[in-house]
Amino acid sequence: TAYRKFFGRQSEVASATGLVMALTPAVVPYEGFERFLTLPSGLIPRALWPDKPTLSRGVWFSSTFRGLEEDTTSYSAMTIFSEGYLFYGWTGALVAMVITGAVLAVLRRRLDNSRLALVYLALVPTILQIEPEFSSYLITLVQRAVVFAATFIVFTSTRKMPLTRSTSRP
Repeated sequence: TAYRKFFGRQSEVASATGLVMALTPAVVPYEGFERFLTLPSGLIPRALWPDKPTLSRGVWFSSTFRGLEEDTTSYSAMTIFSEGYLFYGWTGALVAMVITGAVLAVLRRRLDNSRLALVYLALVPTILQIEPEFSSYLITLVQRAVVFAATFIVFTSTRKMPLTRSTSRP
């Protein structure tokens, strides 16, 4: 059953791209190239923008592309490539791949050194994810990189203050 559950989930992920390509734009229209321009807004914290739209669209994807009820609680992975295609066809998929590659290249260049090896290693599970949609993957990756790097810098830059004990006696 574990084998079936794991590979069943992976087959859902693998079929996502085919579903998006088969139904877009014939049934579901392209969302438009301007969707790429809205990506930086995902970096704004909810504390500053409480009504910020949610990035994850797995429930929407389940109902729109897999035919589940609109009030479903089932979450289906859309994948990076699929969301790029949904934005603007093959051009959108290519732009999504270029942006993803550029962000990963910047992270590797900035974090892949002996001093920040722990930060880089902490990001490996996020880097290797294939299930999330493009927008949520990028925002999560950037946010975690910033948080992990900031935490690492705070912990490594604080010097232990020696405890001084007064040796003078009255």
